[in-house]
Amino acid sequence: MALYVRQKEYDEDIFDVIDEISEEYENLLSESEGWFVLTSDLHPPA
Repeated sequence: MALYVRQKEYDEDIFDVIDEISEEYENLLSESEGWFVLTSDLHPPA
């Protein structure tokens, strides 16, 4: 499963922030099957 972060404007450190959030929840998901990916395609919200 992938969750895309979309914003009107992006800070230069958006992927650092995404990494920090992912690391915070990594332990909760470590025993689950499959993958959960938090990312961005740098597009504006639909």
